[in-house]
Amino acid sequence: MNPERLTVPANDAMVRFVEALTEPEAIHLTIEKLVGVYRVFIPHFIAAYTFHMNNTSEITDAPTIRTLKLALNDEFDDWRDGEMLLQSLIETPDEVDRAAAHQARLEKLMIEAGGIAGPGSIGGV
Repeated sequence: MNPERLTVPANDAMVRFVEALTEPEAIHLTIEKLVGVYRVFIPHFIAAYTFHMNNTSEITDAPTIRTLKLALNDEFDDWRDGEMLLQSLIETPDEVDRAAAHQARLEKLMIEAGGIAGPGSIGGV
């Protein structure tokens, strides 16, 4: 394990993703803020944890699997609550467009970053 990898962003694209994720601060941008967390960040986090859990050995990594299951349980609960909150806020076609546009912007940055922990964090190259 490379400790330096644990203390710095995976790459510059992930830095740009986090900056875009935390950018909407104005009160009229609540939908964008929540979309970033609940429709982009948490789903990618869940995917990365699930990939890691599915690629561990049940024999040698049982404590890791148990820990990941606990964390995933919390993440699923957070995702569900956030999605319910978003659905209660999105009431007009314009708000749907705003949510979709911000989600697309963040997803493009996530692709550029190669995933939440960088390239290869959920398979692939």
